[in-house]
Amino acid sequence: EELINKYLDYLKYEKKLSDNTIESYKENIYVFLDCINNKDLLKIVFKTQNHIYFLNDFLDIAYEKCKNKWTRDIGNLDEKDIEFAATFIFNGAIGVINYWVQNDFLESVDDISTIIEELSYNGIKSYLYHEKKKD
Repeated sequence: EELINKYLDYLKYEKKLSDNTIESYKENIYVFLDCINNKDLLKIVFKTQNHIYFLNDFLDIAYEKCKNKWTRDIGNLDEKDIEFAATFIFNGAIGVINYWVQNDFLESVDDISTIIEELSYNGIKSYLYHEKKKD
């Protein structure tokens, strides 16, 4: 509850600084990860089967932000399409975060935020080919 309130407070503060809240998906992920950047707590949360319940409030916030952004950017969208897209992205993001936690936080918060954003917006094929080109 304390972590959720910290995240909500940050979002309220950010809104006061500008007319828009955080727009970038990567920024949202970064702020989320930064707010919950308590490695011991995250290890405990992700070792239990209840981690999804812990994340529900965060996911509700993220869903509303995504829905608003997609509707603003794309226009009139079917609610079911928004739900499918959000479900796909959020489950993938949770999986990446879980992998990061289980592998002892080897990557930085910024790196994990970038990975989740790239996979969410560009898809697996684009991400893997992009990574292959770096070699």
